[in-house]
Amino acid sequence: MAEDPLATLVRLLAGVALMQGRLGHQVLGQLLVTNSNEVAIAGAALVVSATTGERSVVGQIALRTVVPALAVRTLLNSQEERLERKEVLLEDRGRRLDQREVAVEKEEAAIARRRRRQRR
Repeated sequence: MAEDPLATLVRLLAGVALMQGRLGHQVLGQLLVTNSNEVAIAGAALVVSATTGERSVVGQIALRTVVPALAVRTLLNSQEERLERKEVLLEDRGRRLDQREVAVEKEEAAIARRRRRQRR
């Protein structure tokens, strides 16, 4: 279902406004802008927020880079798997449709033969 354009605009504006605040608000803003409610992104946001008290700058940079990247990778993998499942289902439906068409054609041919015999 398509999102209402006004709701999209409000969601985007709220997301951009939140991205101007503290780290936790920035993460929420990013979730609003991407229109995502995925658990992986929320987990990444939690890890990133938890590292704000860490003293090691290198550690913070590593976690703030790696964790969101892993979360996005997880999301992309799950979407890819979902698309593959849908593709398999679509191919299966196509095969069943082809089988039904063949069966209908055979039945139509049988009906045509019966009509010809009846006319004789």
